Amino acid sequence: MKFKRFSMLLLSMLVFALVLAVACSWLEYFSRDSHARQRQALETALNRGVLLCYALEGRYPESLEELRRDYRLTYDESLFYVDYRPMGDNLMPDITILELSGG
Repeated sequence: MKFKRFSMLLLSMLVFALVLAVACSWLEYFSRDSHARQRQALETALNRGVLLCYALEGRYPESLEELRRDYRLTYDESLFYVDYRPMGDNLMPDITILELSGG
């Protein structure tokens, strides 16, 4: 009787551990997918903002701050670092998005 009770308890614990492991792997997958989508959305917003500025003003923004202020660009600075290097009024700026690991 005790052996049957112990085996049922052990089986229950194994099933619980398996369900927990599957749930954790799904959470990790969806977290990575969400992070990738946020990065893609930031990249799209930056490119559209830069091109919109060029279309409206005939020049590219001089800084990331100008782009954020005039075109209301926002992003989570704890997740991403944006390196914005202007190349001149009529040359597309060099924009690099770095993912921060601590975010």
